[in-house]
Amino acid sequence: MYTIMIISVFALFVGFVWVLLVQGEANGRIEAVEKSLNGHQAWMVELARDMSRMSAAPVVRYVGDRELLKAHKGDSCYDLYCVEDTVVGKRTLIPTGLRVALPEGWEAKVWPRSGNTLKGMPAKRHVNGMVLDTRVKGMVEIGTIDEGYRGEIGVIFTCDFVPNAEKGKYVIKAGTKVAQIDFRKRTDVHVVKVESVSEDTDRGESGFGSSDGDEHCSEPA
Repeated sequence: MYTIMIISVFALFVGFVWVLLVQGEANGRIEAVEKSLNGHQAWMVELARDMSRMSAAPVVRYVGDRELLKAHKGDSCYDLYCVEDTVVGKRTLIPTGLRVALPEGWEAKVWPRSGNTLKGMPAKRHVNGMVLDTRVKGMVEIGTIDEGYRGEIGVIFTCDFVPNAEKGKYVIKAGTKVAQIDFRKRTDVHVVKVESVSEDTDRGESGFGSSDGDEHCSEPA
């Protein structure tokens, strides 16, 4: 009986703080709301704040072999993992086992991880009967997941070299963190076909490195 009463009082308090925080954020008075609580039950205030954020956030439903998680609170992206041992080629599609159902008007973006871009993709090198820990230099390609797509999300990895029998076989192991994904509101525009577009700008048609100032450099080898 007492347990039920305590839980009920706790729920009412958190709900009350939640309402205060939502109203305070809406009116730009969040500091005043926190001050009115006199600094007591700070963890409850933080819980209510998290509840407020969650209630306003759209829901992305997903299926996959792993939980879709961020490495740290406040990170922009969720981690993507390889779900089965994958042999590296010049261009490799790494399976993640992840499928998502995006809310209407939303899209997802697949991004490289800075650590893998700098140091290389973690892999196992099979050569001369040995298996060695290594990293494969290359780049994860940026990808867009459209609202209506329901297939598995794959990560495209482009290797800096062409693997061959002399170099050995490189395998990205299941469980390797290979990329990251974020979710964002899509901005729609009206597209209108016209006879021409104005070139009355400082830039005009200049592009493809025209502002680099290296026009006197020799051609790349």
